[in-house]
Amino acid sequence: KEILHAAGSWMVRQRETLAEAIGGGEPRFLSLWDRLADLAYEDQDGAETESGFDGDLINEALNRPGGDLASALLDALAATKPADNSGLGDVLGPRFLRLVEASNRAGLLGRVYIVRELAYLDAIDPDWTGEHLVPRLDWAHEEALPLWQAYAHGRIGHARLFNALKPAMLQAFERRSLSARALEGVFVKLFSVAAW
Repeated sequence: KEILHAAGSWMVRQRETLAEAIGGGEPRFLSLWDRLADLAYEDQDGAETESGFDGDLINEALNRPGGDLASALLDALAATKPADNSGLGDVLGPRFLRLVEASNRAGLLGRVYIVRELAYLDAIDPDWTGEHLVPRLDWAHEEALPLWQAYAHGRIGHARLFNALKPAMLQAFERRSLSARALEGVFVKLFSVAAW
């Protein structure tokens, strides 16, 4: 656990090499990801599990194991060059689900990281994102604030994603809980669609 972040960062940098190396019938990347996920997502002690949404969670996600694991998964998905609506697949899909369902701080940081790429994930697997990520952006969900902070500057995505999120986007202005920078990102999304 003491070297978890260093190991996760190394895994992100070496993902391609690890994906090519086979051990035990599967790429070493997958077995290493699983091992690190065991440590990160089941850890219920220490700073990784501190509750609260204070601070810059996007920056924290870039510098913690939860974000490292999310980054590595997104890179692995991108390397497969998936077509629109092709799905996350039987290999990466369960790992994305594990990240989304992790109940500790590492899981939250992983979700903050991948919600930045929500439009990309939605293009590949709209059913999965509609079931597992979009509901977390509803203001009734406890994670809505940090996830909106992350999504505010992401791409708009497909019309179905925009329409699913539009009510919450409009509520963001009434709630006034997002930072000024995040509100600007939400406004740019709405304005861009109106201009188009």
